[in-house]
Amino acid sequence: MDILKAKDVREMDRVAIAGGKPGLELMENAGKGLVEVLSGRLGGMSGKKVVIFAGKGNNGGDGFVAARYMRKMGVSAHVVTLAGEKEMKGDALANYTRARKLKGIKFIDGYNESIAPVRQVLRGCDVIVDAVFGTGFR
Repeated sequence: MDILKAKDVREMDRVAIAGGKPGLELMENAGKGLVEVLSGRLGGMSGKKVVIFAGKGNNGGDGFVAARYMRKMGVSAHVVTLAGEKEMKGDALANYTRARKLKGIKFIDGYNESIAPVRQVLRGCDVIVDAVFGTGFR
C-alpha cells in the first residue's frame, strides 16, 4: 500500500477539481470507497454497527457520505458530530443535510451533549471511523 502525505493528497484534489471534477463528486467517491474497503475487510457490512466521528470540514463530509452508503447496506450507522451545522460549509454541509434526511442514521451531538451517549453508542460497535481531521488540519 502506498502512503501519501497530506500535501500529495491536497495536490491530487486540486488537479481533479481543476480538471472539472466537482468537490461533491470527489466526496461521494471517497465515502463510497471507504464503505467498499470496509465491506471487503469485514466480509460484508450487513448487521454491523459503525460509529463515525465527523468534523465540520470535507473529511466530515466524507463521513456523512459513508453513513448514507452504510445505511443502504443494513448497517447500524451512528454519526457523532463534533461541530454544529452552523459551522459546516459547502460540500460538507450538503452531505450532512442529505444524511440527516435519511431515516436510520442516528446522530449524536458530540460537541454539546455529555459523553454518556457517545460511550453508549461505542459499546459493541464493530468499526469506528475517523472523519474528523483531513488534509486541511493545522
